[in-house]
Amino acid sequence: MNRFVVTIGGTGAKCFEALVFLSAAGAFNQDVTLFHIDPDKNNGNWIKAYSALLSFQEIKKQISRRDILGRVFNSSFQPPVEGMWVHNPYPRKTDTENYTSLREYCGNDDELLQLLFAEKARNDDWEIGFKGRASVGSIAAAACIKEGLDPWDTIIKRINSDATEETRFFLLGSIFGGSGASIFPTVAKLLSKRIVNAEKFVIGGSLLFPYFRFEVPTEESLKAIDRTSEDFAKPGDFLPKAKQHLEYYQKSPQGLFRRIYIVGCDQPRFIPPFYGGKEQMNPSHYLEMVAVMAGKDFFTVASPELKKLKYMHLCEGMEVGAGNSAKQREGDEKIKDAVIWKIFPEGEAIGEKLLVFATMAYSFLEFWNPLLDSEEFKRTMWFKELIGDDPQFREKIAALGDFFEKYLNWLLEIHYGNYNTISGGYDFDSNMQLFDAASIKKLLGEVNAGGVAHDAATQLNRLKYNLMKNDGNLSYTPRLNAPYDGLFLWKNKDEYEKIKKVNRGLSQFESLLNIIKTTSESLVKENYRY
Repeated sequence: MNRFVVTIGGTGAKCFEALVFLSAAGAFNQDVTLFHIDPDKNNGNWIKAYSALLSFQEIKKQISRRDILGRVFNSSFQPPVEGMWVHNPYPRKTDTENYTSLREYCGNDDELLQLLFAEKARNDDWEIGFKGRASVGSIAAAACIKEGLDPWDTIIKRINSDATEETRFFLLGSIFGGSGASIFPTVAKLLSKRIVNAEKFVIGGSLLFPYFRFEVPTEESLKAIDRTSEDFAKPGDFLPKAKQHLEYYQKSPQGLFRRIYIVGCDQPRFIPPFYGGKEQMNPSHYLEMVAVMAGKDFFTVASPELKKLKYMHLCEGMEVGAGNSAKQREGDEKIKDAVIWKIFPEGEAIGEKLLVFATMAYSFLEFWNPLLDSEEFKRTMWFKELIGDDPQFREKIAALGDFFEKYLNWLLEIHYGNYNTISGGYDFDSNMQLFDAASIKKLLGEVNAGGVAHDAATQLNRLKYNLMKNDGNLSYTPRLNAPYDGLFLWKNKDEYEKIKKVNRGLSQFESLLNIIKTTSESLVKENYRY
């Protein structure tokens, strides 16, 4: 099966980032052709997502044995065209230039253009996105596919070259904005027309309803930066636009989409307004994770179940296709407003994988990374086994530390609440009961400040943090013996020989990663009770 994942716009970039981390933790576990579509190619959300991808790819270079690590770092990503991870949907003017506005593309004297679009829409600069104007974005997206430009030309040729192989094409974007709302249906419609064997081509996607809000600055305050309120999307229009766009999907041809996942929440977060570009770096949200996991469902569901369009609702307090609240399902007043793993489809299984990976990140940053620099460790038999004669070993594991920090920061952001206009920062949401954000925040603060202790006993004590939080539904009971002893395998000759046998044939980097994974899985299994 050919699998494609296409993320669109600012919301899509956040889903792209979630996809990378979920794949690293083994929760997504799919090999996909992946790329992002955004006219705002310098958007901070995309830059952050792309940075996570590069860190992931750097680690993947060191892993040749996919079987040894189970699902951890097992997914693989490839762009449709070498090096083309992001696609700018501007219509092409020349080989080196794109049109930058609707008027420029359609022509200054186009009377139909003037009839259909207001002056602002005709003349506005597209370089930071379509600012909630889905009608403008659809023209740009359609032009790229109709003209047979890459990556579309390469994608279509690849799919049509083997008409017997099933292709599943999954899109992620917002239903309320500009880029996602416009490009999502346009790509599906025009791409379908150019596929030879329609029976073997299946399109699905996650549409995210408004999950954040902001106040547009006053005209007076915008004068200082030479902007107007027209340069911002209108949060008050989000829900009406979402309703309008959803009606379009209900009326669209039944054969176009086979499954659409509607993802939303009751209480959108309050964030500061972003104009676009590098400054737009929204905090991550758990709905982006839910939207990505819908993609896994789409790729794994049996083909007969994808014969006709089906809507799947994935929202707070809702199971797939159901409308019961968390309180109704659980019968527990305590979790009425809490965001816990149980309210998501397969949430507990996903939570366990993310917890193991968080424990891997924690133990690497707190224990293994400092250990590899310690004089005590350099005198042990493990030093030669793990470091050997490889002068680049430290450089290789630096990428691992960088990725683990990015992952834990992502978990932190998921727990952010509303933006505090007084302090100029985010408050933590007390209703978020997925991980203990305070523990992760403390660790990252110490790592970035260089305050992580090298003393093994101190680090052993610090590893007792309660990483997962579920309002008592998931208890954490630290033990002084196993599996913490597993983190000190280098002191135990019998355990050393056992692990050495398991790691036979692995590179030094793979051996270390396997040890971290194995001990972290034991730690979670022994210390967390469902």
